[in-house]
Amino acid sequence: MKMNAAQFVKALNDSGWVRETNQDVQVTKASSVKLPHEIEVLCSTYSILQNPDETVWFYSKLDYNDAGGSAFEWNFFERSSLECALDESDRASVQDFWAKHIPFGASVADGYSYIAFRLSDGAIVSGNEPEYEDSATVVAASMESFFELFVSSIRGRASGVIARFLGIHE
Repeated sequence: MKMNAAQFVKALNDSGWVRETNQDVQVTKASSVKLPHEIEVLCSTYSILQNPDETVWFYSKLDYNDAGGSAFEWNFFERSSLECALDESDRASVQDFWAKHIPFGASVADGYSYIAFRLSDGAIVSGNEPEYEDSATVVAASMESFFELFVSSIRGRASGVIARFLGIHE
């Protein structure tokens, strides 16, 4: 059976992750980004979802509407890369990459890294500093597969890209 967003969030919460839901927060303006259905479903179930150390978190719907309290805005990685671009060709390459990927998770557990949804096929990728776009690696073929892999990783079977994202040294 494939894991869905609600089961994923519950599994993280059951594993000690902090989940907060603030029903009083109203989204006051339209999001500047069109979220894929899979991300919309996930990020609508919490206002905060982070590990106990506050070094790994998932963006909430509020973050995409500039109403969240995330230390890293949802487009931090793109903005950071654009600041470091050497010329217009670099800028175009960065913009092209982020036009095709929507970040939905961030980590500072082992350097800066992200988890993103690839719009072309629904695959989940992860990348890390210093070159976020060039380091992008497919983590899972689908959101459901990512959920299962991530939960397995936080329960002690982490390896590869997810281990680094979580700050777990193999």
